[in-house]
Amino acid sequence: MNKKGFTLAEILVALAISTMLIGSVLYVFEVTLKFNSANTTAQNLQRDADKVLRKITKGDIEAGVRLSEAVSCSITFNRYLDAINNPGNTYELHFIGTDGAERIFAAKDGSTVLYFHPLSEVIYTAPQGANLVLDFKPPWLGPLPPTWAQSLTGVSMYVTVTISQTVNGRLMSGSASTMVYLRNHST
Repeated sequence: MNKKGFTLAEILVALAISTMLIGSVLYVFEVTLKFNSANTTAQNLQRDADKVLRKITKGDIEAGVRLSEAVSCSITFNRYLDAINNPGNTYELHFIGTDGAERIFAAKDGSTVLYFHPLSEVIYTAPQGANLVLDFKPPWLGPLPPTWAQSLTGVSMYVTVTISQTVNGRLMSGSASTMVYLRNHST
């Protein structure tokens, strides 16, 4: 008798090998997608941190108003946000521009950067699930106590923006920092 075709055992072995091969390829594809997703998120967080820092320090919000041109500056713990019944856990940067008007930068709920002059304006909102931290402090100080407030002029100050988010079980973050010299202007 002439045998043509495959036996059931041969077909099952071929199917098992094909399934393992396809499963391996799909697993590598899935791992690559997760890795790329995490890296893309990290790049976006870094870009956003740079953008927020530039808005705060370079005056990209209001033409002609730069933090380095401030007449005076103070750092307070939740003063303005508490006043509008939005308790947060951040320091606020208050500064007086050369026009004599007070401006404020503050983070709200760990996800939004607010700019007050004279009304509040959202200048950045972090992606869903991300955490945003603004840090303003003179370089000679360590962690500031919640009651610390002092007017600063003619000094340098660190401004740091950090945005973090967990993606596929990995903590990704972007951070931007600079030192700004606060000139001793007169109004």
